Amino acid sequence: VFIVCQWKTCDYAVNLVSDFINHVKEHIPQLEVVTDVDGEESYKCLWLNCIFQTKDAGEVTWHVKYHAFHAVLKAQGDALAITRNLPPCTLSSAECNTIPNRPMPLVCQWNSCNESCTGQIEFIKHVNFCHISFLPTKPKERVKCQWADCSLTTTKRSKLADHVKMHTGDKAAACSHCGQIFANTTKFVNHRHRQLPINEHSPQCSHCLVYLPNERLLKIHMRQHVHHYKCCFCDLTCSTPSILSAHIKYRHLPYKPFKCSSCSHVCKSQNDLNRHMMTHSDNFFTCTHSGCNSKFRTEFSLARHFEKEHTESSQLSNFACHLCTKTYSRGAQLTTHLCTVHNVTKPSGYSRFEYRREEDGYFRLQTTRLESLEVEEMAMAFVESEL
Repeated sequence: VFIVCQWKTCDYAVNLVSDFINHVKEHIPQLEVVTDVDGEESYKCLWLNCIFQTKDAGEVTWHVKYHAFHAVLKAQGDALAITRNLPPCTLSSAECNTIPNRPMPLVCQWNSCNESCTGQIEFIKHVNFCHISFLPTKPKERVKCQWADCSLTTTKRSKLADHVKMHTGDKAAACSHCGQIFANTTKFVNHRHRQLPINEHSPQCSHCLVYLPNERLLKIHMRQHVHHYKCCFCDLTCSTPSILSAHIKYRHLPYKPFKCSSCSHVCKSQNDLNRHMMTHSDNFFTCTHSGCNSKFRTEFSLARHFEKEHTESSQLSNFACHLCTKTYSRGAQLTTHLCTVHNVTKPSGYSRFEYRREEDGYFRLQTTRLESLEVEEMAMAFVESEL
């Protein structure tokens, strides 16, 4: 499988990652310089179907290099699809070259290293070669992640190496058709299998009524409905350790170790800080819908606005009250109705209601949750300790 360059009219293709990365770097000086009505210049990316534009030279350098990283991931996805005979992707290809917003400057936070990089692949290589390769190799020897503000420890070197990918932004594959990026190959395989034809004979989830292409995906899907983990500070239960970890961080811990370099704002995570930094950027994303000139600082906010204001689904009443005949187009409206009209309160430990689709197609309040026996025993012990 070849890695293909999609810069303007370039048709370069190669199967060596290092050669491809070096080739894409040669395109950076070819960026189009655009001058606005105020005479200010900005850089425009010329990658196929990419509309990215910025005044920041460092940001556009990272952006172009991430296109190269994305292309490598697509090639890896194509190779996997061939070897495993995966079904084709049937999603829209309109955003196949859309890539994430630039995170904070890529600075290695392993044991106060502070090495900075201008591209994602260079950053990943630095961490792997300069730090991960020197981890202890003795069996069952406990190793600790030395990334700033990370407390993970494990006796498996391979587990720590996989964990560090969360810090570096390393990924396993991308879909060459729709552009989605995946952290591991299993998620990529599931992405392709989920698009197999579905009919009334396909396996159906008994909890949310969704159909799945096969029994294996149904089992994976069902896991999200069963709560195996309970918060030790409140009554919340959830289905995964990551959800529990995020809940404790945001609901129960006061620490905000991530500080903005431009103002006094502090955050609880690097992602929160990345989103906050957008407020200091001069780049805006403008709604392209006829007659709408709304501007947003992130693509996510623009997409949310477009779905909320300009799609057919925004005009439909998809949410229904289980206590009366009222219907609403958004869950937030139904939440307000339940709280103000029916005095329904959120479950202890929860910050929001959960809604599930029923047989008539409407989403209604989920009044029960599935918990494992272990979680139920933990909850009982928690109640007894409070007495």
